[in-house]
Amino acid sequence: MNPECVRMETWFHDRCRGVQSELDPAGRLHLEICLPCRRLWESLAQPPDSAPLPGPLSEAIAARLAGSLAPVRPLPAPAVRTVSILLVLAVAALPGVNFLNYAGIPALTFGQLVLPTVWLIAVAVGAALCLSAQMEPGSRRLFPTAGLIWIATAGFVVGSVLLFRWTADDPHPWVRGSVCTLYGVGLAMPSSLAFWLLVRRAVFSPLSIAVSIGFLVGLTGFTVLLYGCQYTDAFHQLWHAAIPLIGGGLGYLVGAGALVLDRL
Repeated sequence: MNPECVRMETWFHDRCRGVQSELDPAGRLHLEICLPCRRLWESLAQPPDSAPLPGPLSEAIAARLAGSLAPVRPLPAPAVRTVSILLVLAVAALPGVNFLNYAGIPALTFGQLVLPTVWLIAVAVGAALCLSAQMEPGSRRLFPTAGLIWIATAGFVVGSVLLFRWTADDPHPWVRGSVCTLYGVGLAMPSSLAFWLLVRRAVFSPLSIAVSIGFLVGLTGFTVLLYGCQYTDAFHQLWHAAIPLIGGGLGYLVGAGALVLDRL
């Protein structure tokens, strides 16, 4: 967009909010050469077509509308929303880890356990902040969810390559890796309902919300396998590293499908 158009858009927004300011000569010159801005200026300058309703009638309509509206609870504070999302992730991962008998913890070395855990916590906090910001219209997001997904996946892949051995005892590592990935996704899938219950009152962009929830579900699945999977070769760990990316992709498909159904 032309910088002058951006400046005019800001001026129009201020005018609509009641900020009265005169248009400077540069702005008036821009109106002469920019048709879209001039049309917007003319529409704002025109008086309303309809006369205001009489006072008693307007008050009666307002009272009836107010009586038909259900009370709405305010959203919790951003910090409360973020902590709630992190708690859901942690609690949702526990049944899956327990189902796998915590087999991954004794199989990992100190570095293999601590370093992925630190990266997982950092990524989970970032994902929770992204989802929390999307729950409140106008909130500023520190980083885009898609970028966080790729950065998180890259970190998990680098950790898999550098921290784990490349020898595998299984003659069919592809089969074992794909089955383990399905286990991780399947055991984490119920957490999607819990995340949805957190954000259901504040869904403004179904696609963006679905991607964020899918990513958090993927992080839940990664958590399940990090502490529950006994296989510690690098190739198998790469399957684990793909789960957050898979979760974000599934979330995108769900969000895109919701948008298509909404337009039908």
